[in-house]
Amino acid sequence: MLKGPVPLRPIYHWKDRRIGEHCFLMFILLLVHRFLMEEIRESVLEEYGIGGETVLRLLRELRLVTSKSSDTNEPEFVVEDRGAIENAVIQSLNLERFVPDG
Repeated sequence: MLKGPVPLRPIYHWKDRRIGEHCFLMFILLLVHRFLMEEIRESVLEEYGIGGETVLRLLRELRLVTSKSSDTNEPEFVVEDRGAIENAVIQSLNLERFVPDG
């Protein structure tokens, strides 16, 4: 993805500064994407034999439910319909601290 053209379109800005900010944010998002793919490469991509696009689709389909108890101020997070691949991604990125055991 970083070797080819950067997907910047559509850009709904007209001022040079806003266009530059848009491009900068897209570049930062590509770096974050690359970092996340490297973090899950061994434990998810190679183990399950899937590609980065499949992981992105699975991440888009994840449903994270957030709730707050009236007794505490701490939020609780629950991922619905967790499968083996979703569990591997959550563990690889150390996200289990946000997801209660269950």
